[in-house]
Amino acid sequence: MRAKGNHALWITALVVLALLNVCVATPRVDAAVRAQDEVSRVEILLRAARNQANAGNYSKAAQYYVEALQVKDSPAVHKELAGVLIKDKRLAEAEEHLGDLIHEDEQAARWLVGGYMSADDLVSARRILEALVKRRPEHFGYRLELARVLSWSEHYAEAVEMYLKMTREKPEDEELFLGYLEVLFWAHRYKEYLAESSKYLKGQPEDLQVRGRRLDLLLAISDFRMAVQECRQILELNPESKTVRLRLGQILSWDGKYGESEEVYQGLLKDYPKDPVVARGLGEMRVWAREYEGAIGPLKVALKANPKDPQVRRLLVMSLSEVKTIAEEDQKWLRELTAEVLSQEKFTRDIAFYRALARAMQRLDELDHSIKLLRKALDKWPRSRALRLQLADTLSAAERFAEAEKEYDILLEAQEPGKETP
Repeated sequence: MRAKGNHALWITALVVLALLNVCVATPRVDAAVRAQDEVSRVEILLRAARNQANAGNYSKAAQYYVEALQVKDSPAVHKELAGVLIKDKRLAEAEEHLGDLIHEDEQAARWLVGGYMSADDLVSARRILEALVKRRPEHFGYRLELARVLSWSEHYAEAVEMYLKMTREKPEDEELFLGYLEVLFWAHRYKEYLAESSKYLKGQPEDLQVRGRRLDLLLAISDFRMAVQECRQILELNPESKTVRLRLGQILSWDGKYGESEEVYQGLLKDYPKDPVVARGLGEMRVWAREYEGAIGPLKVALKANPKDPQVRRLLVMSLSEVKTIAEEDQKWLRELTAEVLSQEKFTRDIAFYRALARAMQRLDELDHSIKLLRKALDKWPRSRALRLQLADTLSAAERFAEAEKEYDILLEAQEPGKETP
């Protein structure tokens, strides 16, 4: 009897313990379920954010990311949010979310710098890069990016200094050296550019881009002798280059070497007999060489291709005003051009054009039109003594003596010569 009672008591105790375990375990299970729900919510928010970001809805994506961070803070989510904010051009917010992460995560740092650069905020880009370089001075990529930003923001002295140090560290890096050359060019440090590019071309003589830049620079500083030499070196590498051959002919004419220029253009004419650009260059060179008769033919070829080209019309007028005989078709063209010029209210040409056209009309005994052209030009350049003297002479030739005397008196009474180019 006692054994049965003990057994019943034992069973009762086990039941009570089981019930207690259930009661204790239930809150734990509930907590685990709730934790799973919270994790699931964060994951859903992140997936929704990424979906909006992929669709280009960056503002909406940012809202999802912010809500996810409110549930659970995470550096990775901050980085994702920053990336979306950068794309949404909310750069200050992006920088705030990244915080110190930009010093630890190179990708995040490049995102932020790139965002500021895309927004043309070079000041902020420089600030970030300077902080990165200060923290990691050995990081070559950060230093190179900072040098570029300094050059783009026209802080050339600092940029050149950084590039110079880096080129000494990596003397074999051609791309780096080309960046250094570019900065020297933008900084107008032309002597250094020419010296450094000469060194570079000894190792890379076929780099036509650098040679082209050197040619542009030599022309900018009017060093025609060196420019001719550069052209010939380029042509050794690329003898069929029409562009360089044209430039060579032009530079030789600027340097007064008309015979050599003629040879270049004649060679071009053999290869491009009806090319209006070649004809234009040849005609222009012959005008400067005062070979007006020979200039008319090629200039008319160029004019046929572009009847409104102001430079070609100017050069042709100058040539026709100097030749002994003006052909009938050219006389007709001059009269039509004069009528067009006199009908225009705006001055679209220079003073030399008006003087040349007035001389040409005088050659055709169109003195009234010549006088009208000169008066029109004087409205624009009233202090030009050469222009006023030409008007006085033309008035005298037209036997309008009183008007001519008035213009001569103005010239005699003038205290200072005009500033305009005759």
